[in-house]
Amino acid sequence: MKRLQHVRPNNLDRLHDELLAAIPALRPRPNERGILEAVMQVEGSGDRILLTVPDATDDLLVRGVVQAHVAPPPAPPPEVTFLAATPDERVLILARRLGLRV
Repeated sequence: MKRLQHVRPNNLDRLHDELLAAIPALRPRPNERGILEAVMQVEGSGDRILLTVPDATDDLLVRGVVQAHVAPPPAPPPEVTFLAATPDERVLILARRLGLRV
């Protein structure tokens, strides 16, 4: 096994899938008991990508997949509504939502 390092914005889950689709030799293989075993490992932190692949893997082919990889923009943070109110204020808010004049 050899380790290949790349630096670029990434989504490791998506990159993993792209590598499997482009390079059949990296797809999981059945062991002697018929259980699929991983052939490669994809790790990273920030923009750093660390791939562990079989020695026979074509580095240029891997590099091409990594360079073609486009990381999606980060998802926007979920919208959070925080309401701090006393019980009396909650009653007023509810009454207004129901269209009652308070």
